[in-house]
Amino acid sequence: MKKTITLPKVIIAIIILFALFWVGSILKCEIQTLIHLDEFGDKWTENTMLGEPDRLIVLKYSDNYAELYHKNEHGGNVISFKRNDVNEEWSYNGWKDTVWSRYGSADDFIWPYIR
Repeated sequence: MKKTITLPKVIIAIIILFALFWVGSILKCEIQTLIHLDEFGDKWTENTMLGEPDRLIVLKYSDNYAELYHKNEHGGNVISFKRNDVNEEWSYNGWKDTVWSRYGSADDFIWPYIR
């Protein structure tokens, strides 16, 4: 008997692959956060506009560059850090993007956390 691939099976397979990729991306960020978040301390306070975070998540991490997602009740922002070559310390590099804001016009998504 010949088996055929139907459209519903293809759609279900695509949804499952997307879900696995999404969960994998969240796991990667959560693991990076567990391992590396302490390296940044409270250096995010160099930007006085952000306020106290409810959560900081490491989105990207390499030897000399990192991006953190700074999230609180007022919004979500991506901030970046660079590692100083001389003393191996992280320094605040800048406010990269405002992903969403409760009181402003920013209404975007951040992968993989959506909001």
